[in-house]
Amino acid sequence: MRRLAGDQIRERVREILRLLQLEGYESRRPRQLSGGQEQRVALARALVTEPRGLLLDEPFSALDENLRAEMRLLVRDLQTRLGITTIFVTHDQVEAATVADRIALLLEGKVEQVGAPRDFYTAPATLDAARFFGWQVFAGRSGDGGQTIAFRPERARLFALNGKPPAAQDLIGKLIAVSDLGTRVRYRLALAGGTTVEVEQESGAQANSLRAGDQALVEFQAAVTFPKVHGERV
Repeated sequence: MRRLAGDQIRERVREILRLLQLEGYESRRPRQLSGGQEQRVALARALVTEPRGLLLDEPFSALDENLRAEMRLLVRDLQTRLGITTIFVTHDQVEAATVADRIALLLEGKVEQVGAPRDFYTAPATLDAARFFGWQVFAGRSGDGGQTIAFRPERARLFALNGKPPAAQDLIGKLIAVSDLGTRVRYRLALAGGTTVEVEQESGAQANSLRAGDQALVEFQAAVTFPKVHGERV
């Protein structure tokens, strides 16, 4: 369609197959390709025309997590090497943070925040942005001026209630779920008033001794506050 000479076409196809690690697959039928290879072929079709820009709309949603992780790294590598401006649409926060130089978070048709991936994990601009990127949210005490407080699950520490005197800013709740993730443990706590929060910490004697049903104390190392909107549910 672009009226290229045959030798140009063959050379460009060879080059893009090499770039996408598809050498040797030239004669394969679609049914002979894995899901990851099918995605690479789709990328090859888009890139072989040497576009100025690339739009990827949830390209890996049908893949399993291992393939998704592999393809994220491939796209990031291709974008860096080729220098093509790429818009990558995804609902997956980890995927966005892995692939993007800048993220635009859209919620209900509104741009909620624009920034580097790290910004969303260290300084969310709004309460909705914090929620979307996994911050744990709870209502401040009356003495906090009615603010809503958010903290990162991995930037908090959990203690048995009888093992540490509570400070004024600490949270107290009942453990309702404990998930062993190997090197880390994830806890879900019910606070007074019905709010639930999650905390993650490294496995260890203290972490492994806590069980569902125990009363526990949460000490968070860093938090952000937002003015509470009238009628807002936390």
